[in-house]
Amino acid sequence: ELSSLARTLLQESLLFPLCRLCNVRKGATRVAMDALEILYIKYNYDGSVAHARADHTRWDAFQEILFIVYRESAG
Repeated sequence: ELSSLARTLLQESLLFPLCRLCNVRKGATRVAMDALEILYIKYNYDGSVAHARADHTRWDAFQEILFIVYRESAG
């Protein structure tokens, strides 16, 4: 189960804004994990990987989300 911080991040900084952006671009298929990471960094950190990773709390929560989402879909 996701932590409270991960759930908040998913809702506020990832799920709603990126789903809209992603769905406009790709249609109904799920985006690859690395492409989702790029979208997250672009949307929240103006494309700066260094800034995204320097925000340790949010980066860790984002990685937690990716692990849960893509682990569940792989199984």
